[in-house]
Amino acid sequence: MARLMKPANSRRGGSSKLKIYSMEASTAVAFVITIICLVLYYFKNKELAVQKAKEESFRKEIEAIQTKLNDAYQTIPKLANQQFEEFRRNELDILQVTLAESAKKSALAELETWKIQNEAFYRQDAINRSQAVILGKVTEHLVPFQNGFPFNPKEARFIGSPIDIIVFDGIDNEDIVDIYILEIKTGNSSLNKRQRLIRDAVLNKRVHWRELNV
Repeated sequence: MARLMKPANSRRGGSSKLKIYSMEASTAVAFVITIICLVLYYFKNKELAVQKAKEESFRKEIEAIQTKLNDAYQTIPKLANQQFEEFRRNELDILQVTLAESAKKSALAELETWKIQNEAFYRQDAINRSQAVILGKVTEHLVPFQNGFPFNPKEARFIGSPIDIIVFDGIDNEDIVDIYILEIKTGNSSLNKRQRLIRDAVLNKRVHWRELNV
């Protein structure tokens, strides 16, 4: 019986060893799986951290770009207005210069046309005026010697400007002397401003005598 029982014990011992080996193998497999899971978890977390860092960096870049775009949106209208004002001023300056040159050319052309049309008339008018002035000067000199001159020609002194003649009436006879200021006018001519001032001074008795010893 003892011999018959030994094989049974041997089987039990072998079975126990198999169980132990199986448990150790299971433990080793579980350990390996755990290690693998930890390694995968580590790399997964690392990948997630890298991805998160990339996303954060990308978000910051997007925010920076958005800030620049906002600044650009605020600056663009000002720049556009400045460029428009500069363009408008330049165009206005060019337009003003163009209009001024055009007006100048037109005025010069009209002036030349007017000169051509009126040159003969104004030349003749200038000649007539010159002749009238010369005739007036000659007449002023000859008036004291014409018939009807109310004073002694010897007592008349021609001045010419601002009045024509001063008459010292009676000086030739060394008698009581009256002084007359004469202005000779021909045609429709009239006294100028200076001559009117002299006339008013005489009429208002603002005529004085003064001797200067030098």
